Amino acid sequence: MGSEIPQSTLRNRSSRSLKQLCFRCHGPDKQEAQLRIDTLSIDLVNSDAGDHWEEVLNQLNVGAMPPEDELQPTPAQRELITSWIHGELKHAAEMRRASGDGSSLRRMTGYEYSNTMRDLLGIDLDFSKDLPPEGAAEEGFKNNNYVLGTSSIHLEFFQSIGEMALRKVLRFRDQPKRTAIKVQPEDQSG
Repeated sequence: MGSEIPQSTLRNRSSRSLKQLCFRCHGPDKQEAQLRIDTLSIDLVNSDAGDHWEEVLNQLNVGAMPPEDELQPTPAQRELITSWIHGELKHAAEMRRASGDGSSLRRMTGYEYSNTMRDLLGIDLDFSKDLPPEGAAEEGFKNNNYVLGTSSIHLEFFQSIGEMALRKVLRFRDQPKRTAIKVQPEDQSG
């Protein structure tokens, strides 16, 4: 959808859908998770709102927002909003690259790593409990690029936890005892 509709049209249509779906919990009267979408800058090139919009996009993509007990977007509305946000994030990233203002390699947060491991391996364990503590950006988000630098310590922890998880999933056990049963045909001559 995002490629055939101009970004400005997507923005206008998305704005109406966001107002209808999100402002009750993320607007002037209430700011769940300290997020106020109605005043969040849509200029992702010249503001630091990109991390907030990326979190909004992630929540919409996984279906975590809006919550089940709130008005749900139609598939077309969800596609419209996610296409617009994705387009704005892509544009901002291209502008930063063109200006030489790229960011460093971003690692996963503990909860992202835990969710990824759970989804990949199909076992429900808290994979993040042994990771080093997370930092938080000034605005409170834990998935801000500026606090998610990758270090050799983090990589060692991710590898160690991954190996432990694989050992749990791929437990090699003794072969089951084989039992052979010989079946004789019945006498059909009678």
